[in-house]
Amino acid sequence: QNDIFARRTSGDTATIRIVGTPAAEVQPALSPDGRWLAYTSVESGIIEVYVSPFPDVSTSRTIASQGGGSDPSWSADGRELFYRGVQGATLIAAQVELSPTFRVRDRRALFDHRPFRRIGSGGSYDVAADGQRFLMTRRKESRAESLVLVLNWAAELVAKSPR
Repeated sequence: QNDIFARRTSGDTATIRIVGTPAAEVQPALSPDGRWLAYTSVESGIIEVYVSPFPDVSTSRTIASQGGGSDPSWSADGRELFYRGVQGATLIAAQVELSPTFRVRDRRALFDHRPFRRIGSGGSYDVAADGQRFLMTRRKESRAESLVLVLNWAAELVAKSPR
């Protein structure tokens, strides 16, 4: 049903639905302090990034994106929430406050994410610990795939090396 589930790692390990509406909720991302859950949903009619307290997600919900968003990912310090903007195809950095409640202070466009591959419905990039670099898979310019297989490469290396 494209809902979000959780389970404890000890004690009662039963799987429980924590976010579930008639709309699809996907791409959960837990904040570094474990207190906030970012996820995407199409409940409003367009895909948006939402943030709720964790594990009590039913107590409140804030739309973190503006004009659509997907693939939320937190910075290591929890002060920024990154997401793929739907309009303009831009990776967005939202400066956020986590206490006493979640609040978006500012949003800024970082770069065009279209050259980078989106993989399935899960996260398609990772944020470096310093929050200044991203690990992504670049789309290949050409659809033609090629494979180069070198047999006996050690002998070839010896033959071509100066003696």
